[in-house]
Amino acid sequence: MLSYYVSQSEGFTVRTEQTSSGDMILSLENMYTLATSSEALTYTFTPYENILAFTSSLITSGSAGDEYRATISDDSGSIWRGTIQVFQSQS
Repeated sequence: MLSYYVSQSEGFTVRTEQTSSGDMILSLENMYTLATSSEALTYTFTPYENILAFTSSLITSGSAGDEYRATISDDSGSIWRGTIQVFQSQS
């Protein structure tokens, strides 16, 4: 599970399955409304560790309390699945 705090850093880091990189797509399904959305990712990938660091405008536009089922896919298929929860910023 990834956590995002409203108005905090827009960056996320996950360990993925092996990938040939290329274009990557983040697909989200809101677990409350069942609305779906997707976007092309801006990312950096470290191949020997399979670490993907990315930013997402879809997640950062979410509201506190939102929860998403997330999938990251490359040209060959899904390389990461998980959930992302949006929280109110802590002062």
